[in-house]
Amino acid sequence: MTDDEIFDAFVTGRMTSDLFDHKMHIHVGWLHVIRLPLNEALAEFSQKLKALTVLFGVADKYHETITWFYILLINERQTLCQAKSFEEFIRKNIDLLDRNPSILRSYYSPERLSSELARNHCLMPDRLIAG
Repeated sequence: MTDDEIFDAFVTGRMTSDLFDHKMHIHVGWLHVIRLPLNEALAEFSQKLKALTVLFGVADKYHETITWFYILLINERQTLCQAKSFEEFIRKNIDLLDRNPSILRSYYSPERLSSELARNHCLMPDRLIAG
């Protein structure tokens, strides 16, 4: 699928659950970041992702903190690397695809991230990252 087809499938709710794996989440997030001002990217991605989880029958899987964290991190990484394609972006940020352990572990304690508050509201990280 092209970037335009991926973006369109996501925003129109035609994305299928079999295609929407972690890498596709990152891809769609990156497309939002490069196409929209950050505040609009956050709002639209969150809204459309919530709608997709309902459509897929897994509404309880939506997590506000994780969603916002990844969009903000993708935005920061894209600003720094100025990738011209998703493939280039991923080559320069391969750690975003790590699932076990997830990059989230560096920023959030398991207790904070698993809380109901974090699921329903965007919480700031509770682990200090020296870099």
